[in-house]
Amino acid sequence: MSSPSFSSLPREVHLEIGKFLRPSEMAGIIVASKSMREGYAASFFHDMSFRGTQGDLVGELAVFIVANKTKATARDVVVPAIKYITIEIEPDVPSPVLEIGLILPRLISSCFRVMRNLQGIQLDLWWLKDFQRDELCDMCAGLPVWNSLRSINMENEADTELLAILVSKTRPESLSGLQFGAQTELQVARQCSPFLRRLVVPFKLPASTDVVGHSRFVSNRTSLLTQFGRLEWLVLTPTHVKPLSIDMIREDPKVFLNVLVKELSKLPYIKRLGLTFPSLVLAEHQPGVPGTGEGLPAVEHYVRQWNEQIFAGIPALQQVAFIHGDIVLRAAREADATIRFSIESDLDRHSFPFGTLY
Repeated sequence: MSSPSFSSLPREVHLEIGKFLRPSEMAGIIVASKSMREGYAASFFHDMSFRGTQGDLVGELAVFIVANKTKATARDVVVPAIKYITIEIEPDVPSPVLEIGLILPRLISSCFRVMRNLQGIQLDLWWLKDFQRDELCDMCAGLPVWNSLRSINMENEADTELLAILVSKTRPESLSGLQFGAQTELQVARQCSPFLRRLVVPFKLPASTDVVGHSRFVSNRTSLLTQFGRLEWLVLTPTHVKPLSIDMIREDPKVFLNVLVKELSKLPYIKRLGLTFPSLVLAEHQPGVPGTGEGLPAVEHYVRQWNEQIFAGIPALQQVAFIHGDIVLRAAREADATIRFSIESDLDRHSFPFGTLY
């Protein structure tokens, strides 16, 4: 009796296999047959990324929209499988004229309209002109509500009007997280999503409760964070360090987080905290001096001290993660109050916030 072929395995088995394969590993499977393409669509088309100049994006998005209208596999299999979309505009020379420039925002909104199962949106629209932003906001105002959108990531001083519109197209019980490349959006985020549970934002440490700075620059005011009273997950990335504080942090690492820990302890629902490790505090290796050098042992030397400080100062916290390059140094509080420490590099890129915490 011949053994069953790979393609004859039950559909449930293929769905499980797809969860563990990367897109590059599925390339051969996905083109093998229509049944294989349908079976692995949920995994293979999980993410869609559109990156390029405005001219490039117009071409790519137009092809996508046409395929959704004319090809049954695209409409019935591929598009419903898309959970995360990234649209990133690169600089274009020359800038588009009005007639051509209006095409891109209309195509972006058309893509949003057909992607009904989206869970995450990532946008970098820095290079859009004002008239294009206005057109995109007008078009997105007519979008239907997404039932399962959980997170919105807007880089490079996001358009606050567009942010408010996109948030209004979500269900309050599903949208849980926002990620920004600057802090200018936080007040709008607070107004349109007062019960936000997960936030990713740049921050400067050591923190302060009363420093007033220009909103365009990275701030260290904890009031920007504590205004979100329902926060459960908070990630500060990138984490900037005040240059004048580096020597003090090296002498006493707790200086780095003293104010932040005290202020975050006021958030009653906070469960997870993530920060970018401040590489500037690393110094040249000195024999016999712990914490010196630029390798992982020096990083771990600081992180373990900060973990102890954070867990002691925020009793409700369950997990702390320090991001250092492509690794995460994670500490989790167990049921018996012991702290489990681990160093990880194989992260789930779909977990919010974007592979940092789970």
